[in-house]
Amino acid sequence: MAEGLPVREKRIWGEEVDKAVIERAQQGDKTAFDRIVRRYQNDLIAQAMKYFHGHEAHAKDAVQKTWVRMLLKIDRFSFEGPFSAWLSRVLRNECRMISRALAHKSGMGNVHPHVSMDQPD
Repeated sequence: MAEGLPVREKRIWGEEVDKAVIERAQQGDKTAFDRIVRRYQNDLIAQAMKYFHGHEAHAKDAVQKTWVRMLLKIDRFSFEGPFSAWLSRVLRNECRMISRALAHKSGMGNVHPHVSMDQPD
């Protein structure tokens, strides 16, 4: 077993998550980054689709921005909690920023104020 990783993180990948993959991504290893993207892409799309009530373009935009943000900020991930939770937080923030931008453009309030990505279906 990989030492020091939360049990939930090991279960999410369906294999032992190698802490070294995230550490390599933190050091700029493109292969490690690609592996992380392949693992979490579908989960992030599903979360963003829920947030945007099935609006695929907004969901894909949020996920794309999440990957950019993750690439820029992965060095701040400290292994104190599950990587998946950290990545979901990044996605939620991106969804909120997009929602605010859409609301501003349309002159409406928050476009999706009642949606919580923290609550199960």
